[in-house]
Amino acid sequence: MLLSLLALLLVAQDATPPDLEYGRPEWTATPSVADIADVYPASAYEAGSDGQVNMMCRATLIGGLDRCEVIGETAPEAGFGKASLKLARYYRMKTMGPDGKPMLGRLVRLTVTWSAPKRFAADRLPYDVVNREKLQWVGRVRPSQPIGEVKTLRLICRITATGKLTPCAEPGARKPYDGPAKWTARKFTAAPLDIDGKPVRGRLVVLDFPDVKSRLP
Repeated sequence: MLLSLLALLLVAQDATPPDLEYGRPEWTATPSVADIADVYPASAYEAGSDGQVNMMCRATLIGGLDRCEVIGETAPEAGFGKASLKLARYYRMKTMGPDGKPMLGRLVRLTVTWSAPKRFAADRLPYDVVNREKLQWVGRVRPSQPIGEVKTLRLICRITATGKLTPCAEPGARKPYDGPAKWTARKFTAAPLDIDGKPVRGRLVVLDFPDVKSRLP
């Protein structure tokens, strides 16, 4: 799962109750896209659900987060609260705050905003594009760049488990493309791994085809 389509926003709150000392962290590390993808609630991912979680944590000696708890969330049934707690171990901050005081033991408030991944309109599955220059092709028939002043048609195609390209759709279209270029796309077969050794099954590729009016064999 192409996760070119997950977003995470971290905001330190300014409110400081009189009986608690809050710190304003300067982050040196936050969760990566892969870290977020690993804990994104499966049901929320499939449904394309968004959510926001407020957390309270204590700063540790080495600049991490400890004793985190969820103090509010917009969609409790989606599982974003538990997922946000799992991300806590990936945060690191400077051990000294901007005020010159140690962060150790100070409270840190975070708002974690979960944004659903982008979806391919033609099949409503996750939008995860692989660079076409990194694909390897099986067989003698393979895509090539149009030559000269040829009018082109751009299609986005899903790579199936067998390496075939289907469905294909024009950018933003909700229905699969059903024109002449479809017959050309069906002749291409992508290898299971790209040149970096990463699986391509289920990912999308953007290709340009000659925009012809006649039906191709």
